[in-house]
Amino acid sequence: MRFFSPEREDLSLGQSVIVAARWLLVAAGLALALVAPASPELLRAQVVFVLLLAVCNFGLHAQILRRQPTLAAIAYAASAADIAIITALVAVNGGYASGLYVFYFPAILALAVAFPPAITVAYVAATIVLYLTVAARGTPAGGEEQLLVRGLVLVAMAVCGTVYSGIEAKRRRGDPGMSRAIEPAAAEVS
Repeated sequence: MRFFSPEREDLSLGQSVIVAARWLLVAAGLALALVAPASPELLRAQVVFVLLLAVCNFGLHAQILRRQPTLAAIAYAASAADIAIITALVAVNGGYASGLYVFYFPAILALAVAFPPAITVAYVAATIVLYLTVAARGTPAGGEEQLLVRGLVLVAMAVCGTVYSGIEAKRRRGDPGMSRAIEPAAAEVS
């Protein structure tokens, strides 16, 4: 008898991906904030948001290190907080003109690897709506195409993460079809 269901096991394994991606976001966010702050007020806001992200991540990281099962509600709430914090950083940095929207990419990729596809779709839809709401402020004429491309890249990140997650889940569960698909490819490489 297995202690965890396959979905819960996937969530537990995926949490390490999310925690690692979140630490990268914290490090990159602090580095970007400290390299060229536009003003002391903006620097203060950026550091507060990044430290909030770090505090959220610390709890989840401690849970993983103690080998405790991941509670789905906490994992989902922490990822929602990630999206909210990134959106706040984009908003305080000028909306459309802010280059910080790229922080959505690793966050979406990580949650697509960790969460079921239906939940990933909900997060990506919410992220796109939040980003478009924030970016609408200051979008120049003709900037709509750029917003469309950014939204499509978010969707592409989610699709890539979901496909990878499915392949990895099948491999972990010992799907016999996986070895048949991998062996011919491995023979071609050698």
